[in-house]
Amino acid sequence: MKMMDKVLGFIGFEEVPGELDEKNLEERQQETQEEFIKPKRKGQVLNLHTQQAVKVVVTKPQTFEETQGLANHLKNRRPVII
Repeated sequence: MKMMDKVLGFIGFEEVPGELDEKNLEERQQETQEEFIKPKRKGQVLNLHTQQAVKVVVTKPQTFEETQGLANHLKNRRPVII
């Protein structure tokens, strides 16, 4: 292939590696810019305020049997501080 490359280079059909890399770089930059410039979608607005008062359970269990009550509070989605 080296002989063929030399003949093509002599005729003027030699590839210039730097030129191709610059073209590819410009195309890649344009593609990435297009990816970042996407139309913004409006998100759904949710009301985070609840009418129910949140009850926090603060406890220090002394025995293993007391943990069942704590598990019930967690199942009812109440925050528990041990």
